[in-house]
Amino acid sequence: MTGVDPVVAVHQLSVDPHYKPIKQKKRTFSEEKGEAIREEVDKLLGADAIRELLFLTWLANVTAFGLKNAGSTYQRMVNNVFSTQIGPNMKIYVDDMLIKSRKREDHQANLRESFKNLRRNKLRLNLDKCVFGLTSRKFFGYMIIQRGIKPGIGAFPSSKL
Repeated sequence: MTGVDPVVAVHQLSVDPHYKPIKQKKRTFSEEKGEAIREEVDKLLGADAIRELLFLTWLANVTAFGLKNAGSTYQRMVNNVFSTQIGPNMKIYVDDMLIKSRKREDHQANLRESFKNLRRNKLRLNLDKCVFGLTSRKFFGYMIIQRGIKPGIGAFPSSKL
């Protein structure tokens, strides 16, 4: 999520500023483990997964795979970014977004508001996956038509429980 405002994407810890942080004891490793760690770090550096920064700090590239809370973090961010639109003119299910309007004249304004929210939060859409100007569309087992929402034809998506 390059460029996303940290206010939207970064977790905050409730830490009382009156307490001093506890300095942890430096860990020492056996020669064998130390060598294995150095090799792994060299591999990560070679793959551009991490890079060395000044002042002896490290920065890992943001990756969504392997993170157990990536889905909930993304959902929280989307709910935050589109908080004024969800319900009245937008439906969101995971990474599928549906911008809706009761009247054709309102649709451009709703799209404009969505794009403004995307730009403000430095988010991008994959244009290969976007469809604009439809009067009906199948959306997770339902048919969205001009007169409302109807049950769709065919199977509903199965849950992965």
